[in-house]
Amino acid sequence: MAFHEHLNGRGQVEDTAKVSPTAYVGPNARVEGNARVFQWAKLMGNSRVSGNALVTGRAQLQDYAVVDGDAEVGGTALLLEQVHVSGTAKIEDCVFCGNTEINAGTF
Repeated sequence: MAFHEHLNGRGQVEDTAKVSPTAYVGPNARVEGNARVFQWAKLMGNSRVSGNALVTGRAQLQDYAVVDGDAEVGGTALLLEQVHVSGTAKIEDCVFCGNTEINAGTF
């Protein structure tokens, strides 16, 4: 696994992942695997996107939020604290916070 520093935020991006230059990957955040982070999405705190996950739009991940598997997060979604979105879940334009696990469905 080889990583490089994203220019907008200085977070770590695995060479196999794709991140738009307009996206923000904070200094403690990571994008791993084949994950994609596009448009104006923001990864802050110790958030992580991995697997084949997609984070797009103006979505924000903060604290210890994780998006992995084939999950998609977009629009103005806001994931705070220890939210874990995985599997085939699709999240758009809503807020989840606290210790929350979402692994299927559309929200």
